[in-house]
Parts: sequence; structure tokens; C-alpha cells
Amino acid sequence: MTKQGMERHDIGGELVEEYFVRVSCYLREMTTKGLAMQGQPVPQLYFHRSLAELLRPFFAAGFVLDGLMEPAFSDKADRQKMFHMVFQEIPPALVARMRLGA
Repeated sequence: MTKQGMERHDIGGELVEEYFVRVSCYLREMTTKGLAMQGQPVPQLYFHRSLAELLRPFFAAGFVLDGLMEPAFSDKADRQKMFHMVFQEIPPALVARMRLGA
């Protein structure tokens, strides 16, 4: 289960906002409903799976992991255009490249 949050810290006399994602029950497979955006008319489904569980069928079929990227938005304008993303240090996507093993 994940929860988003924000805290303000006084760093050198300046209040700095820090956004975070808290993860619990990472290894437990679960389906929940939630809101992704403020004003969303109805909750949507979230399907949580561990990374090992997501990749298991590919490894079983003989694929090997060939590359892995965690792209993030570099500037605030790009993050705000993309679903009001405020998390600078938490990539919104995981990109895996796989190929059939030899």
C-alpha cells in the first residue's frame, strides 16, 4: 500500500516542501481503489505487484533483463503538465528492456 504526503522543513530559515511516497506491504499483491488527481469523479483501481512478481512471467519465458531506466521530469513545468507530478526524486515510470536469452 502506498500513501503520498508532503512535509515542510525549516532549512536555513527557509521552509522547504518535501514530497514523499510511503510504501508498506510491498511484497503483498493487492488491488485497491483510490484517487489519482484532485477532482477525479470516481476512484480508479490500483494493482500493486512487486517488481519480482511483474518480471517473473518474462523470466519464465526465457527473457533476460537487458536495460532498466527510471526516467524523471527534469523541470517543474514538465512535472506540472504531467498530472501535476510534484515528486522530483521519485520517477513516475520504470522502463525495462528485455530480450530472449541465448
